[in-house]
Amino acid sequence: MIVHRPKILWPDHPRLLRPARLRHPPWILQPAFRTPASLARDEFNKGVDFQKKEDWDTAIACYTEAIRLKPDDPDFYNNRGVTHQKNGDQSKADADFAKANALKAKAKEQPASSPN
Repeated sequence: MIVHRPKILWPDHPRLLRPARLRHPPWILQPAFRTPASLARDEFNKGVDFQKKEDWDTAIACYTEAIRLKPDDPDFYNNRGVTHQKNGDQSKADADFAKANALKAKAKEQPASSPN
């Protein structure tokens, strides 16, 4: 006589590990392209990480790339100036600090655009 036993599915069984249904297909969730501002912010964040590791040259390269992508952000110049200062290049640090201060002053002069 053959006895049929029910199959027990453990919690890690492949049939139970189906991915959750997505509301939208994955290609809709990801942007079609990255804006220069978002790429610049990513480079800036990489520079901050390298600065924490005290890898000054790589941090300066990341900040320089961020400035190339978005030259009107004073934070990029300020952080690059701090990194130049830590690296021992005070003249380049002073130039970056002056540029950051000029951009901050320019931003204060311009009135904030009101949403209409």
